Amino acid sequence: MSAFDLSDDYERELVRVVERIRTMPLTRLAACSDDVFGLCGSLADLARESGSALPGAQGLPRLGDHALPDQLQVLGMEIAAIGDPSTITRAHSMLAEVRKALP
Repeated sequence: MSAFDLSDDYERELVRVVERIRTMPLTRLAACSDDVFGLCGSLADLARESGSALPGAQGLPRLGDHALPDQLQVLGMEIAAIGDPSTITRAHSMLAEVRKALP
């Protein structure tokens, strides 16, 4: 798989997860918000490890549940901007794992 294909596949997965979370009723989102915020933290840590200026999970603010899709999208796009294939592969796996666990 080329780097271009990997990036496209990653961005499709990111959009898929973000839209699924965005369209959840808030009561359902509340049931999985800790997992989604955990994913945001994992992506922030991964971005930091890969050279991003992000502060990592410790500096990630816990916003309201309604803001989780936007927070996830921003962090996901930070990973895409890094462009490192191994980082993108790890982030893709994280996204897919959480998506499969969503209610």
